[in-house]
Amino acid sequence: MRPGWTRDFLLYTDAWLKDSDRNTATGNTVTPLPFHGMSRYPYGADEAYPKDATHQRFVETYNTRRVLIRRSPLR
Repeated sequence: MRPGWTRDFLLYTDAWLKDSDRNTATGNTVTPLPFHGMSRYPYGADEAYPKDATHQRFVETYNTRRVLIRRSPLR
């Protein structure tokens, strides 16, 4: 880069954030997974997460963690 020049960067993201805040719908579960084309979130019984190969590969690759509820030890 030449002296005096500057460079700009653009970061474009396309994502959903799902946290465990009590004001977040179903924030304490992994599902329902959001997807492009849903009319609202959480979506109703009239919609479902896509079952095509691309979406299923995503689930099998990235949603591999167990969500465990931590409990106090018994006394």
